[in-house]
Amino acid sequence: MNITKFIKKITMSTMSNEKALEIIIRNNYDLESLGDTDTITKLITKAAKKDFKRLKSECFHNSLLNNIISQLKRDPKVMLYAVKQDPNNLNYAKGEALTDEIIDIALSTGKYNFNHFGISINLEQNPKVMLYAVKQDPNNLNYAKGEALTEDVIKTAIASGYKFNDLSSHYLLNNPIAMLYAVKQDPNNLNYAKEGALTEEVIKTAIDSGYKFNDSSSYYLLNNPIAMLYAVKQDPNNLNYAKGEALTEDVIKTAIASGYKFNDLSSHYLLNNPIAMLYAVKQDPNNLNYAKEGALTEEVIKTAIDSGYKFNDSSSYYLLNNPIAMLYAVKQDPNNLNYVSGKALTDEMIDIALSTGKYVFDDKETSYTLKQNPIAMLYAIKQDPNNLNYAEEGALTDEIIDIALSTGKYIFDARNASTSLRQNPKVMIYAVKQDPNNLNYVKEEALTDEMIEIALSTGKYIFDARNASTSLRQNPKVMLTAVKQDPNNLNYVSDRILTDEVIKAAYDNGFWELKNNNRNNEDISVIIAKLRKTIELKHSYFYQNTDKIIEHIKKRFFDLTEDKIAELYSLYKRSELTNSEEAYKLRDQIIDGALEQDDPLEVFAKIEKIFEKNNLPLFAKIYKCFETLYPNFNKSTFNFDKNSRISPDLLNANPLEKRMAYLRRNGSDRDVRMQMVFNDLLRISICSADRSLIDYMNNIKVGNDLYLDIVSGKRTFESLTFEEKNILDIFSSHLEALQENKIKSKNMILDNLSLPDKIRVLSKEFSPTDRHSLPDRIIRSFAYYAGFDSFESLNNYIIDSYKKAERLGESNVIKRQIFSFEDGDLLRCIGNIDALEASLDIGNVCKEFLGPLKGESNSDATPLDIDFSLINTANGMKKTIYSCISGTPTGFGFGNIYLVTDKSNPNIRITRDNNDNIDTPYDPMKLEVFSTEFSSGVGATRWGARTGYSLVTDVDYIIYKKNFEINSLKPYNEDGSVNYVNQTSDVYDDLIRLKMLLAKKGIYKPVYDFTGKLVFTKKEYDTIRSKLDGIYHYKTITEEEKAYPLADTSLLYFPGIEELVTEMQQDRSKQQEKRKIITDKIKEILMSSLGATQINDTILNDLSQGNIDLLETGSTSRGTNVPGDADYDFMTRVGRNDLNNTAAVIRDLNSLFSPQTNISHDNRFRGKDIKLDGIEEPIDIDISFTQKRDKVDYSTDTCLSDLLRTIEKEYPEQFPLVKANIVYAKKILKAGKAYKSRRSSEAEGGLGGIGVEYWILQNGGSLINAVNSFLAQAVKDGNIIPYEEFKDKYQVWDFGKNHEPREIEIGSSEKIVFPYDEFVSCNMSEKGYLKMTNILLEFKKKHEMAATQVMNQTVENYIVESPSRHSRGNITYLMLITLSLILSITTILITFILN
Repeated sequence: MNITKFIKKITMSTMSNEKALEIIIRNNYDLESLGDTDTITKLITKAAKKDFKRLKSECFHNSLLNNIISQLKRDPKVMLYAVKQDPNNLNYAKGEALTDEIIDIALSTGKYNFNHFGISINLEQNPKVMLYAVKQDPNNLNYAKGEALTEDVIKTAIASGYKFNDLSSHYLLNNPIAMLYAVKQDPNNLNYAKEGALTEEVIKTAIDSGYKFNDSSSYYLLNNPIAMLYAVKQDPNNLNYAKGEALTEDVIKTAIASGYKFNDLSSHYLLNNPIAMLYAVKQDPNNLNYAKEGALTEEVIKTAIDSGYKFNDSSSYYLLNNPIAMLYAVKQDPNNLNYVSGKALTDEMIDIALSTGKYVFDDKETSYTLKQNPIAMLYAIKQDPNNLNYAEEGALTDEIIDIALSTGKYIFDARNASTSLRQNPKVMIYAVKQDPNNLNYVKEEALTDEMIEIALSTGKYIFDARNASTSLRQNPKVMLTAVKQDPNNLNYVSDRILTDEVIKAAYDNGFWELKNNNRNNEDISVIIAKLRKTIELKHSYFYQNTDKIIEHIKKRFFDLTEDKIAELYSLYKRSELTNSEEAYKLRDQIIDGALEQDDPLEVFAKIEKIFEKNNLPLFAKIYKCFETLYPNFNKSTFNFDKNSRISPDLLNANPLEKRMAYLRRNGSDRDVRMQMVFNDLLRISICSADRSLIDYMNNIKVGNDLYLDIVSGKRTFESLTFEEKNILDIFSSHLEALQENKIKSKNMILDNLSLPDKIRVLSKEFSPTDRHSLPDRIIRSFAYYAGFDSFESLNNYIIDSYKKAERLGESNVIKRQIFSFEDGDLLRCIGNIDALEASLDIGNVCKEFLGPLKGESNSDATPLDIDFSLINTANGMKKTIYSCISGTPTGFGFGNIYLVTDKSNPNIRITRDNNDNIDTPYDPMKLEVFSTEFSSGVGATRWGARTGYSLVTDVDYIIYKKNFEINSLKPYNEDGSVNYVNQTSDVYDDLIRLKMLLAKKGIYKPVYDFTGKLVFTKKEYDTIRSKLDGIYHYKTITEEEKAYPLADTSLLYFPGIEELVTEMQQDRSKQQEKRKIITDKIKEILMSSLGATQINDTILNDLSQGNIDLLETGSTSRGTNVPGDADYDFMTRVGRNDLNNTAAVIRDLNSLFSPQTNISHDNRFRGKDIKLDGIEEPIDIDISFTQKRDKVDYSTDTCLSDLLRTIEKEYPEQFPLVKANIVYAKKILKAGKAYKSRRSSEAEGGLGGIGVEYWILQNGGSLINAVNSFLAQAVKDGNIIPYEEFKDKYQVWDFGKNHEPREIEIGSSEKIVFPYDEFVSCNMSEKGYLKMTNILLEFKKKHEMAATQVMNQTVENYIVESPSRHSRGNITYLMLITLSLILSITTILITFILN
């Protein structure tokens, strides 16, 4: 029976109201489908009049019933019944229901208990109710609002003991009567006063009672001119704290008259204020150097100059960029023209300076703009012809060139010569005649045969590959000369002129020593052909590191054919196009290992096949790779002689542990060693909580349930979802692996069977037994010799290991609060920050197991282990960190992140010390460490750990060194700080990245600098880790799911936000129509150009040809774009064969879209100002192409989308507000030109779009919270701190990987790629930071008070009426209790109705 028919039945029957409601709830009717609610309303109303309290206790959340409940709370008749039943029901009355009669009845009983949890705002605004409330409890004054804040209410509360504090309500702190009483109570309560309460009477009363202004005085005080006038009278230096409207001339004059002196520490507000700076330059003309852009009026500048100010190279950036100031400067001294920045330079300045005849051109100081000015450069060249070297394009006239060259004194300077100069044929032929080696600097446009002949004819020309142009490398005469000079110049010969003559000349001259090593007299024509192929391929792979392949070809040159050389290069292409994401990430290590084999291509093919299987965790794939690379594991591969310093366990191959001993009796040395290695890799994976192992375990658990459901007939295969079928497919592959190990089933062929057929075949082979379940059998198949008998035993061990590691971090800090080495510590350097993430996630292993190897190729002292240094502090004497490390083999050549393992770490076992072997029994779950020195004794420091180790369980401390060299003669300064060489402030600082990676992994490790100071505390870790709450991708195996920490709802509101929500909703519907038009066009091209048969809008792991994923990645797809300003960004995932055809696709996209501006490149289409039918305004489209692989990185857009989905799920009511907070932030930053990243084409030095989204989301979805957190670090003592200082204190992280991470320079020459952006340091600039800070200060001033008021006016609609089931997130305690009560009331009412 449907609800409508049932309602009719009720009205026609004699059924009681209570019974009717009971039946409705028991049958779970869909009330949303009921059009006519009159009957339901009548039922509820009758029930409310009869027993309102019971009605509240039994309701539950339902939008229809919420509307009815809201009406009841405003119904005077219903609430009159309710209050007579229980006076405390007054707390739920709203609006019209709050009649004097109802209030009087409730209060007259003497039993009414004011309860602010859940009461209506109308009650809190009622003077009669609130007077009663404060008599009951003076702290109820905090809940009085509006008209209820009478003097009588305030006095009564104070007389009863109310104390003002920073938690007093916004309404109180904005009330002048209340705050007058507050400052009488304690003058320091003035700090809590809001703008509306800051009357002169309040301020004066506080000061007379002893209030002292300081840098902690409130924002409202420091913006109040009356307050600041009193402040500067109290102490003139308080002027530094004055902000905005408080900086009146009266305040400034009073401060100066009382002795205030301007200096470089004066506040940003002062230095930007023209009135203040006018007084400043009158005080001292040199104060002009402190003036900021906004204060540099002509009056200020002229006053300073008239008072004696002199411009020089130390004049401020703002002065040098100000045209008015610099015009005065040039008039003062013509040589000041050299300091004028490009933006300030005018023709008038140039004319004035040159007309004096005293101007001297200074190439080191002059701006690029001046060097482009033909008048200025003509003057400069007449002064000195060598100034021609600095002339830029606009200034390089024939007249200037002729004058410089005609003097005969001009000397071409390759280091300083501009590009324009090197492009000028007249200048460059002069330069080549002057010095034939200048030929190397001639740009292609200027290069002539005459120049080449002149240079070569001298016999003194030396080819310089670093500077030589492409045209020069393509000249046969030049390159023949070059290879005769140095045979290695063959590497730089252009493919077009790789003639037999050039190659033979290089060969004859000793290229690779081939001529001396040609013992079999290989024909010269064959050698030339092979060398040509080698060089051509090297050039075609120019942007990839092919050094290892070149070395391989060099060593085996006479064993390789021309075709084989071409195949070797194809290794790179194959590794780039592999379908396996894991193999792709490890491609460099796999190629390194393959190149050490006789047939690298065959080995690579085997390894690629291993990685393309999805039925193994990563550690097992690495083991199989090792088995492929070193199949024999014998003496011909590794040294197992009795004197070898290899792992004692591997050397002896005789473990006494029960299970391994069984293997020893029934197998060979190779079998035992292979099993040891397998156990090691399993241990590292377990202890690292390797995601691939966790996923493997989860698949076994869930897949087993699905498999049993299908086999038992409980479910059909057709009823499974796509995701369930994928899980079952992977689970079936686990059973296949088991089947392959069963002798009787070895001939069973499953490869070509469909999944349902495969399940039917496997079901005959596999079913649970009384002894072992299928999950247990799978685990036993690979983990039995490591000590695990069941799925549960392995799962529990993973969790327990992680829990122990979590406790270890904090206990280690207690042990070494200031770090110093202790005897027996084991030290390892793992490299730079780019090596840390993989080491944390999957462990740090040696090169034989595809581990990253830093330093030289021979840096591992022994095979099959990772290197350590044993710390020996000379009989326990404490030494500095630097001296301890410098005396070890680890030293300073491998990176800047050092890991320390305490000798007492319970996870290690020592099998060989510096004197002799130690007899410790084999334990598969402990790390074997041992001395690898050939010389024994206490001085031996080279140690190793078999296979590798886990950073989670086996590392106790981390030591961090900046990316600078430490002065070896004086490592520490007098104050104890580290004495770094050539330290600069703008170097890439990876300490913040180290902290982020540890927090992302979910494991705390104490980090120390080289002074021993703890630079990463548990509190810092918790702060960063908390920013990942709500991103369930990073939940550790020991964590409960944590809801997203949404800000208090009041902090989501401020004027204009609700209008923006509406505007965004309207824009969203428009954008959906536009996106459909655009995606349809793109799909059309993908189908015609690539033959796509299926195009998905989500990621599917279907690698079949023609299956393409078209994913929207821009803010428009997330609904976080500014209305009317959409971005249409796409990531297109195609098969590896299709990736080679993307150039044709991009060509077709260009043809279809016809962009006004086309900036497409590589595998990316980027078009601007595109006009499409159905879309009125021109749009921009950005489409990137990448290869589909079996696994997908957790990318930036995926992370953001996940986080937004989480918020939408947990806080559906507040979700539109969160998105609106993001968009509002974008709008104000865009308006202030502080939005776009410094890396974008329109650089503004802002956070960028994604940076702004993360900024808001990492502050609870609240712009107000984000502004406060930003300003708390940016503004100190009223001044904006420098950007360099700010970026060390404040970070906004991208917890997803950037699709296109940029190379970052560390130190002088090394580069790394770090995929996680930190938007403050990566995107912002000094200028952008200053602009953003000022925008946020203005926002705070304008909206801080209004936010709470808006919230209180709308809270009923967004919170009270529809509380989120996850409001426990980060809502304040007060709001939490309120929501809980209101939820229970709603539940009572609706449950009763449906019963």
